[in-house]
Amino acid sequence: RSLNPTPAVCGESRPVATEFIRTQEVFDRGFYGGPVGFVSSTVCEFCVAIRSVLCQPRTLHVFAGAGMVPGSSALDEWEETAMKMRNVLQLVSNRGPQLSLSDMPNINTLWATMLIEELIRCGVDHFCVCPGSRSTPLAVAIARNTRATHRVFHDERSAGFYCVGYARGKGRAAGCVVTSGTAVANLLPAVVEASQQGLPMLLLAADRPPELRECGSNQTIHQPGIFGGYVRWSKDVPCPTDAIPAGSLLSDADYAVHCAHAAPRGPVHLNLMFRENLAPDAGPVR
Repeated sequence: RSLNPTPAVCGESRPVATEFIRTQEVFDRGFYGGPVGFVSSTVCEFCVAIRSVLCQPRTLHVFAGAGMVPGSSALDEWEETAMKMRNVLQLVSNRGPQLSLSDMPNINTLWATMLIEELIRCGVDHFCVCPGSRSTPLAVAIARNTRATHRVFHDERSAGFYCVGYARGKGRAAGCVVTSGTAVANLLPAVVEASQQGLPMLLLAADRPPELRECGSNQTIHQPGIFGGYVRWSKDVPCPTDAIPAGSLLSDADYAVHCAHAAPRGPVHLNLMFRENLAPDAGPVR
């Protein structure tokens, strides 16, 4: 809440800042900065690394600062300090107030939020999220839900096999979120493995609406039924619309979790169609 000085690299402010820190901070910062790099017979490259976080049991001290020189604006320097701290604070702070369903910017956001909330209520609260555009509503819903945990994978095969290991270790399914097209196909090896071993797995595959399927792009393959007999149940879930009751989506989520964990346990595929505009963008769905 206040601007705490830090010992300067050089200059008259260093003794004043050092004395202030010694009297006002009740913990030891330890080494605050140091060189990081390498030296060889032909090249030398290093930079000064300044520690921004000090971890202690149940306490996290976050440091950031700005250079104060004659003519500096206190407000500008404060904003610069806040900007430097923002990335760390976003990682460790609460994920912010939860939006009510009536505050959702569009129906895609609403449906994805309800789906993830229902899956968590049914016991699926850990998710593997792979990057993609069409699956954005699902990724945003997971990130905003304070009861959901997740890992990000840049490779769908890795995400799939992580879910296999998670099911083996935890005895319950993790949700695997992928975007449309060939990303879904990359899950097949893990799906086969989970099916043969009787391990629960929940595949949340985003898809384009029917009018954009099979139009020549590698991202518009025919996804329904792509896993064949290796899944215990699958459903091609329609695009979010006011014409379909929300209870239908929640029922699909409940049944998907049931099929994944009931004997014989195994993978389940929910193929989730979304029209643009995708979350978290507001505006009408087209």
